[in-house]
Amino acid sequence: MQDLHRIIRTVLVGAVMSVTLASASAWADLTAEQANALRMNIVTGDKAALETLITEAQQGNRYAQIGLGDFYYRTIGARQDYSQAAQWYRKAAEQGDAYGQFLLGMLYGFGRGVPQDYSQERQWTLKAAEQGYADAQVAMGDFYWGGHGVRQDLSQVVQWYRKAAEQGNAYAQSLLSDLYEDGVGVPQNKVVAYALLNLLAAQEFSSGDRYASDRRSKLANRMTEQQIEAGQALTGKMSVQGHLLQALDQYLAASADNKR
Repeated sequence: MQDLHRIIRTVLVGAVMSVTLASASAWADLTAEQANALRMNIVTGDKAALETLITEAQQGNRYAQIGLGDFYYRTIGARQDYSQAAQWYRKAAEQGDAYGQFLLGMLYGFGRGVPQDYSQERQWTLKAAEQGYADAQVAMGDFYWGGHGVRQDLSQVVQWYRKAAEQGNAYAQSLLSDLYEDGVGVPQNKVVAYALLNLLAAQEFSSGDRYASDRRSKLANRMTEQQIEAGQALTGKMSVQGHLLQALDQYLAASADNKR
């Protein structure tokens, strides 16, 4: 688990837009989607797109800076340049862009384009996490789980995974389910673990992925019918956008009251 937080996310914020390239002046308010579209066109050999992206990046557009950094990081062959990627990610990161901060942090973790420096990795990741970037929040949880440059602290693990899970991050929801199933950092609670897996299984339905569904089935074999019904009801409450933690905490509080 410790290494998963270092996997570079190569998809920029937003969907790729199909755009007609024009002069650099037409991109004064370049959006993340437009920057990504330019980068995609660059991959196909469009020199005008590269020139436009460079111009916008040099003028301080953070989306263009991330797009250019992503281009240099992902390009295969002579143009791949980790130091250039780090340079452009840093420019965006220093403007306060959470995605740029996250990417720069992971470059420090890999030692690509910059000297490997776990302290810098954590610092930039924390900046992104504090801005609410879910992948960075998961990474912070991973740091504390594995004692990666910090003292292992399960309470911090739970805190960061909760923040990311609330935003709908499937990986965080899966990890949080693990913690409740095994009683690591939190009191063991099969109902909560089941509810989280149930939530993930619903998301898997369209993709054909069966990981959460299989885990849910195995967990259900160790639960009573009453527990399964409670888990299903909790899933319904958790599925309301922005209410996952509220539903979870209310259930745990009610369960604690019932045990008194």
